[in-house]
Amino acid sequence: MRFYYAPSARRLPANTEIDILVELRTADPIGQRHIVRLETHFEHRGHPVLVFPCLSSNLYELLKYTKFRGVSLDLIHKFAKQILEALAFLGERSIIHCDLKPENLLLTQPKRSSIKVIDFGSSCKSDKKMYSYIQSRFYRAPEIIIGVPYTADIDIWSLGCILCEMHTGEPLFGGADSHDQLFKITRVLGDVPSHLIARAEKADKYFDGLCLKCPSQYATADKGGFLDIPPKRPLAEILASVHERRLGERGHTREHYEAFLGFIEGMLRIAPEARVKPSAALQHPFVHSDELWPRKTRTATSSGSSRDAPDRPETATASGAAAAPGPL
Repeated sequence: MRFYYAPSARRLPANTEIDILVELRTADPIGQRHIVRLETHFEHRGHPVLVFPCLSSNLYELLKYTKFRGVSLDLIHKFAKQILEALAFLGERSIIHCDLKPENLLLTQPKRSSIKVIDFGSSCKSDKKMYSYIQSRFYRAPEIIIGVPYTADIDIWSLGCILCEMHTGEPLFGGADSHDQLFKITRVLGDVPSHLIARAEKADKYFDGLCLKCPSQYATADKGGFLDIPPKRPLAEILASVHERRLGERGHTREHYEAFLGFIEGMLRIAPEARVKPSAALQHPFVHSDELWPRKTRTATSSGSSRDAPDRPETATASGAAAAPGPL
C-alpha cells in the first residue's frame, strides 16, 4: 500500500502515478511485463491511497544479504531480461520511469528470480515531463546532472549502473554530490562529449570550457592544487577484479565476463543517443545466448517421464549463511 500525503503540491504527482499505473494495467491485464500491478486506489481523508500486491525483498536488501559481495552473473542475466522487457513495454507507452534503483525492483517471492518494477511516483510521459532533476544520485544519468533535455535513455543508464552494482556489490558511481558523481563517471567512462556540454544548461557549473572542474573535496584550499584525485579505472578493470574473486565458479568464465562487459558498456554511454535501446539489449548474447546460459537439463520424474527443472535460482553461498531471503 502506498499512501500519499497530498497537499496541493503533491496532488499532481499522485494523480500522474495513478494514471500511468492504470494505463499499464490495462495494456498488460495479466501482468506479464514485470510491472507492479495497481489493484485499486481510493482516498482517505483527502489523501490518495494506492493498493498493490504483497511482494518480497527489494534488490538492495538482496545485495545486503550477500554482505555486499554481489550476486551471480546467472542471476544478473535473469534480472536484466525482465527489466529490459519492462522498459521495452514502458517505451511502447512513451513512459519514462525516472527512478530505477535496486530499492524499486522487488522479488515477487523469496528464493525466486521473478521481479517487478515498482514506484512510478516520479514517472512521466515522454511528452509531459514534470521535473528536470530526477533519479537517485548513484543511478542518475549525466544529462540529468548537467541539464540536457532527457529521454527514456535515462532508464537504460540506471539499469546499467544497477546490474553492475548487483554483481560487484558496490555502487559503480558512488558520488558524494552531483559534481562528484559526474567526476566519478568520467574516471570510468571518459570525458563528457563536447556536443553534450554545448547543450547543457549547467555547463558553467561543472565545466571550464570543455574540461570538467575538479570537485571541491579534491582541491587544497591553500595551494589551489588537488589532493586524492581517484585514478581512472575503466569498467573492464572493475569487472576483472570481480572475475578474479569468482574464478572457478560456474557461469563466471572469461566468455561470460566478456559478454557482460559489452552488455553494460552499451548501456553506459555518456551520450544518451549512443546507448542501446531495450529491444536491442534483449538480443545481446549476455541475455539470450544458449552457449552462455544452456537450458536447464531435463530431469526424470518419479513416474519415468521428464519435465524441465523449475526456475529456482541458487541460494546463499556465503560461508555460514542461512537460507537466503532471495536468490543469490
